Parts: sequence; structure tokens; C-alpha cells
Amino acid sequence: KASTSPLTLIKLRNGRGGTAWRDYDLIVGGVANDKVYFAVDMYYQGIWDMDRTLEALRFYKVNDQWCFVGQSALDAKVRFVGWREL
Repeated sequence: KASTSPLTLIKLRNGRGGTAWRDYDLIVGGVANDKVYFAVDMYYQGIWDMDRTLEALRFYKVNDQWCFVGQSALDAKVRFVGWREL
């Protein structure tokens, strides 16, 4: 389900909202494809409002990505368990 937070995070990440993304250690959100970029671009250009953009985004399959912004999130959540040569 689409919510306003992905649009807010995209806006912050792209520099249009400043550097607020740096306040986070971990950002989890959907991976954007061409259809998502189209919808977000329509929002940025002021052609679509937030509600129209979210309505379009609800039809797109969402795949999550995790962005570890700070080392502390890695230290707290990720643990090395081993390796193997392939």
C-alpha cells in the first residue's frame, strides 16, 4: 500500500528537501522503477497532487530496499556469520 512516506523520502533523498535523510541510520522503502519515476515526476512538476500520486502508486508492485545511512545501524542489526567460496 502506498503512503506519503515514500514520496517524502524520495523528496528528501533527491535533495529537494534538504539533508534531513542524514538524520536517519536506516531508511527502508520501495525501489522505484520507470512507472514510479513517472508518477513521482508528475508530483514534482505540480501536475498531480499527493492524493493523485498515491492513487497511481497503489497499482505498482513494491519491492523494498534497505539503505544503511549510518554505521550504527549496521553494527546493531547486521552480524557476520561466515563465508564460502563459490
